[in-house]
Amino acid sequence: MAIRNRYDEGIKDLSDDYGELLVKTLRGNLRELGKHASGSLIDSIFHEVRTDGDKSVILLKANDYLGIVDKGRKPGTFPNRAALSRWATV
Repeated sequence: MAIRNRYDEGIKDLSDDYGELLVKTLRGNLRELGKHASGSLIDSIFHEVRTDGDKSVILLKANDYLGIVDKGRKPGTFPNRAALSRWATV
């Protein structure tokens, strides 16, 4: 059983390390693209590791508008005016 526990911990540690690398890369990419007006989006990015035995899932989480920054808005939709005003002020 001790070997299994060490294996499970190893999987969790590897997943956590990979999650940290993904977050670091995503934050760096956003900075390089100039997507850091207030820094709140970059600061909101983090990861969480969930494990179930030998399965491990890495969840990347961030403010909802990361998708809009990444892919843009759908044609015909309008931005949140208050959020846009705060962004313009920054």
